[in-house]
Amino acid sequence: MDAFETDYKEGKIRDPKVERLIAYIQKKQSQDNKKVLIFTAYKDTAKFLYNELKKRELGNIAYVSGSQWETFDDYSGKGFETILERFAPFTKLYNEKDWSELYEKSGLNKDYFEGDKWNVPFEKWMVLIRKYDEQILKKLENPIDILVATDCLSEGQNLQDCDMIINYDIHWNPVHLIQRMGRIDRLESPNKTIRGINFWPAKDYEDYLNLKSRVENRMAAMTLVGTELDNNLTPELNKMNDRRKSAAVRPNPKDVAAIATYMGRYRRGKRNTWA
Repeated sequence: MDAFETDYKEGKIRDPKVERLIAYIQKKQSQDNKKVLIFTAYKDTAKFLYNELKKRELGNIAYVSGSQWETFDDYSGKGFETILERFAPFTKLYNEKDWSELYEKSGLNKDYFEGDKWNVPFEKWMVLIRKYDEQILKKLENPIDILVATDCLSEGQNLQDCDMIINYDIHWNPVHLIQRMGRIDRLESPNKTIRGINFWPAKDYEDYLNLKSRVENRMAAMTLVGTELDNNLTPELNKMNDRRKSAAVRPNPKDVAAIATYMGRYRRGKRNTWA
């Protein structure tokens, strides 16, 4: 084992599973939306993957485990809200924060005020941020595109900027998989499609089939009762989901286009000094 670890660290041998993960990430980084969220159940695995991906210089990467986080640009700390704001600014900043003070300060036309709240398009919000909020602008100009996380992020977080989740390992409880997918598969997502990739265990073929069947059956059941998961399991389930979601409000198409523009705008090697 010691000889294997030494050879691996020296690059003499490769881990096939890691290489497959890297291939998925490399392909994703060539697309307009580069965001990918990688889940693992283990803290040590999360840190290992982060170090491997950072070493390969695949992109703007960070990892979160418990309250600990670290980024490709050498920042680390406790509490991961800053990381999530850099990873999913459309959701965590534009959508979830109250920008009333900014809109009033900028003298924004009241035409953007509907009912009892502001309804400012994402592109207009970006213009105001560039002009009035230097700290938020730094987060937008230094995005996180690849996020490795433990299940500390599998509940209670909205990360709809991302359209791909990779489960590097599969928890025995199917609910964990469903919760992970639920971070990006939400009605408020600006993405037309999302993708989930599972690294299924291959130790025993029968165990693999049982686990896969159990996970998919649970996903089907939870989809039918109206959860946030929509996983394209069968044509029948898809039809039911279409009917269930037919009245749902989807994001403004203009916002979707603006987000796509934003995603490509700050990926030209620009780096800022953080305050």
